[in-house]
Amino acid sequence: MRLLALSVCLTALVNPAVAATAYTVPSGNTVTINEFGLCYRVGNPGAGTRWISTASSGEWQSFINAPNGLTMTACTLQTKTYTFSYTGGYNDSNATNAYCVGKGYQAMQTYSHTSHVQQQCHNGPGDTGPICENVTYYDTNVVCYRYV
Repeated sequence: MRLLALSVCLTALVNPAVAATAYTVPSGNTVTINEFGLCYRVGNPGAGTRWISTASSGEWQSFINAPNGLTMTACTLQTKTYTFSYTGGYNDSNATNAYCVGKGYQAMQTYSHTSHVQQQCHNGPGDTGPICENVTYYDTNVVCYRYV
């Protein structure tokens, strides 16, 4: 049994896609909960910390239907389109995801790519003159989004 519990804990730590099974909302705070395709900002105007179970879609939906004194506001989807260049490869999802995360967004959807080649030169070792090489840049339009 201990091995199973350890395995579940390690899976949750290694795999960030694992959904949270519960949230806490301290007194006077608001927490964004986005589980099972339902996103709400849950506020706690009362005293004491409140616990919200999201272990299943049924539990989360049950709470949404009867929040028991907590405030509920549906999240708003906020999007922003960026254009940037990178050298990682034609459809490098790591580059585009990192770009969105670096801008404070949670995810991305790439909708167009173009590429161009640019010559880059640098000094060679000693006094051998410049060394030039062609570098391909991928210009990407990406829609980053987050819930607020």
